[in-house]
Amino acid sequence: MISILFVLPYDKKNVMIRRVFEAQAQQLGLGRVRTAEWNSTATSGAAYTAKAEYPITVVDITMDGGLEFAQSLRGSDDNLLLLLIADTKVSPMKYMKASIRAQALLLKPWNLAMLQQVSEDFLSLFMNRDGEEKADELSLLVEYDGERRMISYRDILYVEARNKKIYVRTQDSEYGMYGTLEKVGESLPECFIRCHRSYIVNSTYLVSARMAENTLFLRGKITVPISRTYKAAIKEKLNGSAVR
Repeated sequence: MISILFVLPYDKKNVMIRRVFEAQAQQLGLGRVRTAEWNSTATSGAAYTAKAEYPITVVDITMDGGLEFAQSLRGSDDNLLLLLIADTKVSPMKYMKASIRAQALLLKPWNLAMLQQVSEDFLSLFMNRDGEEKADELSLLVEYDGERRMISYRDILYVEARNKKIYVRTQDSEYGMYGTLEKVGESLPECFIRCHRSYIVNSTYLVSARMAENTLFLRGKITVPISRTYKAAIKEKLNGSAVR
């Protein structure tokens, strides 16, 4: 789970910003997003971050006091990842300075494609920020025959228990290791769901399910079996769509 603070005026378009970030986080394998919405800059950013830790913050500096809020946030947390939303009425000289140090910028008027690209780039920066240490947290360690390999969660299609070993399947490779499916499942993010006693699938790759055939269809024309025990969880994850 990741935590994001949104400091935005409340309107329908800004609700879209939160939803796009949640969707991008799932696609990148970051799991569920814990969000907080802050519709006023009356309280300083330092005071707010003292109450809860949000390593990612999105601030609309076109709001009254928005620039000061962003500056206060930076002063309270030097490691904060900060995305600013601005327009051409706000001079870049006011926000492109050391006391704010924003890592990303979304300019108004924006469209959905722009928002998706900026949010994906920004969340990818979060994934890579802490180098190998952060990569360890967002990857599965596969050890076999003395070799160690880190596989990003977002690249994993499914994990299978077969012939007393565990196999991790990506789009173009399969990696084997010793262990149990239960133990591996404990380390996987929430986007992975159990669908069979021998399979855990990455739900971000789910396309459809044919319950009568006990089959899941993933992107890339890949199929995975479903057992009766896990059908209800699959239906819930697909929200009833693409279920036959």
